[in-house]
Amino acid sequence: MDNNSTNVALAALVYAIQNEEDGTRFYTEVAKRVSDHKGRALFESLARDETNHFHILVAEYLSLRNGGGWLSLEGAEKADVPAMGQFRADVAPAAGEPLFADADKVLAQLDTGTGNLEAIDLGLRAERRGYELYRQARDGATDHLAQAAYQLLMNEESRHFEWLQKSREYLANNKTYWDDSELPFFEG
Repeated sequence: MDNNSTNVALAALVYAIQNEEDGTRFYTEVAKRVSDHKGRALFESLARDETNHFHILVAEYLSLRNGGGWLSLEGAEKADVPAMGQFRADVAPAAGEPLFADADKVLAQLDTGTGNLEAIDLGLRAERRGYELYRQARDGATDHLAQAAYQLLMNEESRHFEWLQKSREYLANNKTYWDDSELPFFEG
């Protein structure tokens, strides 16, 4: 990979890393405010996934920056990386608006119990945009390990979108997440 290609990849990774951090923060803050324990579990699960994505992206960034090339997914998952909040990139992020809305936009509504659907809608929009971001990165990548990393992230965003969509449909129709006889769709 030439220097220009590496710099483009690093900038794209920094942008994606920032979005995964934002996603973790968004889902964590929303989970704290959702009154229903099953809804809270959904958002906590999404926050954990975003943290895992952060780990993979930082591992890839560090490997590329240090001249090691793209890591296998297994290698990225096992790599030692700085904790969220401790990672500092030495490359500016690629241009683009953040995928996740500031959690403060919905927290007041969640505190009154009226913002569950709004939180889900914001998550749906972010996951859809994240999928598109990773699809474009995959399509532009020439390294098969880069393509595999982006494909994994696309699959994750798609899975998150499906969870949120099903949760939204159920919540909109029943005014609650799940009744006691029905397991959440991501556990059942």
